[in-house]
Amino acid sequence: MFYLRRTVILGLLIGLFGIIISFIPFVNRLEENMDLSLLFTLRGPRQSPLEVVIINMDKCSADKLNVPDNPEKWPRSFHASLVENLIK
Repeated sequence: MFYLRRTVILGLLIGLFGIIISFIPFVNRLEENMDLSLLFTLRGPRQSPLEVVIINMDKCSADKLNVPDNPEKWPRSFHASLVENLIK
């Protein structure tokens, strides 16, 4: 029973240490830059699905369409018409 209690306390302390250290900006950047690239390297290249299309909306496009730069401010009907036109 003592071994189990000690193990649980050690696990909680390690978890608490991880939570506290994750709030340090340097550690957060280090984790994002190193861990993610390592995971992608280990996974290897993957073919993107054929049915997926990525559309980028920049300021120039928003200006031509006469909509705000922030897509969250667009009317829902505008989103719907964009999707319908992309499907065509």
